[in-house]
This record gives sequence, structure tokens and C-alpha cells, in this order.
Amino acid sequence: MKVLAVDDEAIMLERLRECICEVLPQVEVYDFRRPSAALAFAADNPVELAFLDIEMRGMDGITLGKKLSALLPQLNIIYTTAYADYAFDAYQLNASGYLLKPIDPQELRGQLECLRYPVPSEKRLSIQCFGSFEARVEGKYLSFKYERTRELLAYLVDRCGASCGADEIMSILWEDETHLSYFQNLRKDLQDTLRRVGCGEVLEKTGKRLAIKPELVCCDYYQWRDGSQPGIDAYRGEYMTQYSWAEETNGMLSGTLTKAP
Repeated sequence: MKVLAVDDEAIMLERLRECICEVLPQVEVYDFRRPSAALAFAADNPVELAFLDIEMRGMDGITLGKKLSALLPQLNIIYTTAYADYAFDAYQLNASGYLLKPIDPQELRGQLECLRYPVPSEKRLSIQCFGSFEARVEGKYLSFKYERTRELLAYLVDRCGASCGADEIMSILWEDETHLSYFQNLRKDLQDTLRRVGCGEVLEKTGKRLAIKPELVCCDYYQWRDGSQPGIDAYRGEYMTQYSWAEETNGMLSGTLTKAP
């Protein structure tokens, strides 16, 4: 995803860029101090999101926003300013958001959760379930602090988006034993690792419950469930072979092989 950041003050622009990269590490950020240069860039490049300062020399952000919207009708525009007086003007233009300077990463995250136009998600996390379980981002294996963290991720993938509580997960990872503090470390490791590689949105945390968002993951098992031919062709009788609890799912999968003509 390409993101525009426009502010004619160098320090403010750098701060804005840092916040965007912290919250959206996977996107391409193009920053401009001259609104006319940003407009020229947008004319030749697909941009899904733009952060525009309002008070700028040469062309104010409201005018720039109108011109960008004419070029890109589905563009999400978030205005940034040191003054709250412009909020009404921004929303009159159907802006996706409005941020007061100095920009705070947490507030930026909140604005991104309610964008006016949907942004296509890039399935950067690739999961292999058939054979041994593996997780990659852009071809590189995910590296966790604890080996059990990988198994936690594998179980959440196996549950296909179902929300899982701590007791359920611990009963799978340690059978009849309870290791709450260890589980909390695994949960934090999983969250931190996914966030570090720009895939934090893949993990859904509701209270003390965890779930994977299947629509944000490229996974051979999910392709199989959807009836996709690549997923069907990829299964050869083995599923997450390193985990004994995965045998139940593999039994279901292998049953379909025996029924095949």
C-alpha cells in the first residue's frame, strides 16, 4: 500500500513519517513538503491513504485534498493540523480522519480503524500446515523467543478464526498442567513478533481470548477448506506433523483422500 504524507514543515513531516512507519511498517510512505509535488505523484501512482497538513504555503491541505479526491475517488484522507478549528471543513470533504499535532501513534491507529474506504489487505503472513507447520513473512521464517510460541500460533491457525481462551490453549500445549505465567509470555511473544513484521492485525485479542483472522493469512489449509485447487493439491496425508493434537484434523483431512475417486 502506498501512503502520502504532506507537510511543509520538515520537523513535522519527519514526525508524521515516523508515526506512520511505526503503526504501518509494511507500507510505502512517500513524503512531500510541496503540495504540488504530492499531487503530481498521485497522478501517476495508486495511493490508498494520504495524511495532509492543512495550513501549507502555496496550496492548503483542504484544496490539495479536493484535487487528490478528484484524481483518486477512493482515497482515504486524514488531515493533520495544530488547530481544531478546521475539523468541520475536513469532515465536509468526507475525510477519513482528523489528527491534531503532535501526532500520536495510538491516535493514528484509532483513525485507521474507521477509514471511509476499505483498503485491500496484503496477505503478508504465509502459513504452511500440510507436512510440518511453518510460518513465513516475505519468504523469511518467523523467529520466536520461545519455541512454544510457534505451537500457539499453529493451534490458533488450526482453530480457523475461532476465539480461544487461556484454559483451552494451556490444555492443548501442556495437557493436564497449567502454566499461566508461561502462557502469558507466549502470548506476548506472539503479539510482539507479529507486530514487528507488520502483521499485528492478523491476531485478534478480545479480553483474554485469542483468534487468528483467516482472511489476512495465506494458508494451504484454508485454501483446502475453501475448495481451492492449490490447497487440495497440496495435501498429501500430513498435517502439522510435529504436533500430536493436530492428528484429529489430519484424520478429517485424510478421510477426504480415501473418498476421492
